[in-house]
Amino acid sequence: MTDWNLISKGLLGIYWIMECNRIENADRTLIDVYSKQFASKWNNERLLNSGVLMMSSYLLFVYPQQADFENIDFTEIDISNFKIISQESDHADNKKFCRRLRNSISHAHFAVDETRNIINFKDNRPDGTDKIEFEIGLVEFGEFIDDFAHIVNSQMLKSDI
Repeated sequence: MTDWNLISKGLLGIYWIMECNRIENADRTLIDVYSKQFASKWNNERLLNSGVLMMSSYLLFVYPQQADFENIDFTEIDISNFKIISQESDHADNKKFCRRLRNSISHAHFAVDETRNIINFKDNRPDGTDKIEFEIGLVEFGEFIDDFAHIVNSQMLKSDI
C-alpha cells in the first residue's frame, strides 16, 4: 500500500530546494523562508524528513545498476545499527545485507513508523523463501545513508567507475 504521507514529505524537500533556489530568496534567512512559506502549510514538518530520507536511499541503492552495486567494497559499510527481526539465512556479511536492503527499497517493502521513529524493511526471494525483516531508527538510517554516500562516492571516484 502506498504511503502518501511519505510522498508528501518527500515533496516538501523538493519544494524547499526549489524555494531556496529562487533569486528573490538569496538574501533571506532560512528561518524567514521556512516560517513564511512552509511552517503553517506543512504543519511544522521538518525539512529533512522520512520522505527525503527514502528518496535519498532510492537514489543510492536502486538507481545504480546491479553491476555497479556489485563493484562496491562493502567492508567499510557499518550495518551495526540495523536490528534484524527475523531471517531465514545469515546476513552478517555487509554486502549480502546491503543487497537485501537494496531489494527492500526497490520493491517498496518498507514501512516508516513515525510513532516509533523507525523504518521496517522486509525482503524475500521471488518464490517467497529466504525471508528477512529488519529495522533501524530514522536518525540512524539518515546517518547510515550519509556514511554510505561518502564511502561509495569516494570509492567510485578513486576507481573512475
